[in-house]
Amino acid sequence: MGRFFSESNPFFSFMGLVFDLVMMNLIWLVCCIPVITFGASTTALYTVMLRRAKNEEGYMVRGFFSAFKSNFKQTVPLTLIYILAAAVLVSDMIIIRNWEGTFGSFMFGFCMVAIMVAQGVFSYVWPLQAKFENTVKGTLANAGRIAIVKLPRTAILVVLHVVPWFIFLFVPTVFVALTMFWILGVGSVTAYVSSKLINPIFDELMNSGEE
Repeated sequence: MGRFFSESNPFFSFMGLVFDLVMMNLIWLVCCIPVITFGASTTALYTVMLRRAKNEEGYMVRGFFSAFKSNFKQTVPLTLIYILAAAVLVSDMIIIRNWEGTFGSFMFGFCMVAIMVAQGVFSYVWPLQAKFENTVKGTLANAGRIAIVKLPRTAILVVLHVVPWFIFLFVPTVFVALTMFWILGVGSVTAYVSSKLINPIFDELMNSGEE
């Protein structure tokens, strides 16, 4: 009976993970509300999820707010860059999708590629900020290099991050139907799965002595 209720039991281990993901997603969402805190909140989320993905011990809530506070100043310019790029690219894509003809199709495809490239870079920006100390320029440069070197993994990360937004923009009925999932898990689940993919890259970087 004791083994059934043990933390090593797969069911209770899974339910513990679900609880952690829901809890951290709600905290992440609340901390993103001022918008300018998006970067600090996402960095804090990755701080705890990179550890959780490796089953490392630690207080998740305390770790989140500690990372939020320590990374806030550094993440403000990164947040502004991210919001500006997203606003420009997404608004352009929404406008261009109504254009007719070959040129309209070409420009729509160009915007799609630009979004994928930008998201590919930022898929590593927040985890890098969570794991290593660096300048804004250094973090962006390292994120770009990793995105290119680890291209197959980057493609998976891009899909993980952009699918919810494309559903929101182009299939709003499906987005509404999945509202509860977005509220309870979209950010934390994405960060957790991403952390599973990114942790080996960071281990490789640390073993090589790079940051």
